[in-house]
Amino acid sequence: MDILKDLGELAIGSRLRRLSDQMMNDVKAIYKNFGIDFNPKWFPVFYTLVKHEKLAIMELSEQLNITHPAVIKLAKELQKEGYIDSEKDTEDRRKRYLKLSEKGRALLPELELAWKDMAKGGYDLLQNKQNNLLHAIQEVEYALREKSFFHHIKEARIERMLKAIKIVDYDPKYADEFKKINYNWIEKYFKVEQADIEALDGHQEKILNKGGYIYFAMYENEIAGTCALIKYSDERYELAKMGVKDKFKGIQIGKKLGLTVIAKVRALGGKVLFLESNKSLKPALNLYTRLGFKEIPMIGGSVSDYERADIKMEIRF
Repeated sequence: MDILKDLGELAIGSRLRRLSDQMMNDVKAIYKNFGIDFNPKWFPVFYTLVKHEKLAIMELSEQLNITHPAVIKLAKELQKEGYIDSEKDTEDRRKRYLKLSEKGRALLPELELAWKDMAKGGYDLLQNKQNNLLHAIQEVEYALREKSFFHHIKEARIERMLKAIKIVDYDPKYADEFKKINYNWIEKYFKVEQADIEALDGHQEKILNKGGYIYFAMYENEIAGTCALIKYSDERYELAKMGVKDKFKGIQIGKKLGLTVIAKVRALGGKVLFLESNKSLKPALNLYTRLGFKEIPMIGGSVSDYERADIKMEIRF
């Protein structure tokens, strides 16, 4: 039984660490067999200094594509063992260079013999395998440069949360939730205006009776957020009165509501979907931008009924 193998993608890091530990232990044994006092983890820094007369920490970090602190730690260990030296830059005394010490250069011939055998052993290990490990590692390294593992996981989390959110149509039993959620966020950041009262308390007449829609986002059987789609004509609609309860923020409620409204306007054959907001609401504006809204001038007929509105955005279909 191999639990890590059975876990598949969930244990990628653990299996790579296990494989690395196994390989490192074998390399340690090889060095010991050669009578060489050398830790395999020092190899990247030491070998790079073999190929260069001297390098600064930052240069080593760039050459090896590993973090600055990791290089510092390895360099300190190598210095402690006497295998490398450091010297100050003659022009910039704040800058230090690393280079092989006399002890390091004296050890190099023995190391090179061991490395030659290791390279041959590695070649023999990887040959005639169905999958080439070196090619696979290179592919994954390139993919991680394009998008980190963190971002892959974050996207999977977002996808999972979006699937857990259920959008439901307006029902009179949710009327108080529509008003409560919106009044709460308005009072938190601004002041309630007459236009708010008309749209919230009179939502049946102001929104629904005029061909508009009100949606609710359900998460774990509780209303988490809401928004309205206001109809101005067969071609022009407004995304309005979007609010999310504080305890549900950060789980993609606003995104799911926004996507629902956009899909509805498309289905209705609408040409323009616009919204009004305030520039101080950075998270909301970032969401609207990701949804595809673009800012337009607030001039002429675009002047808002709300004092707090200082930005207008739209999507054209």
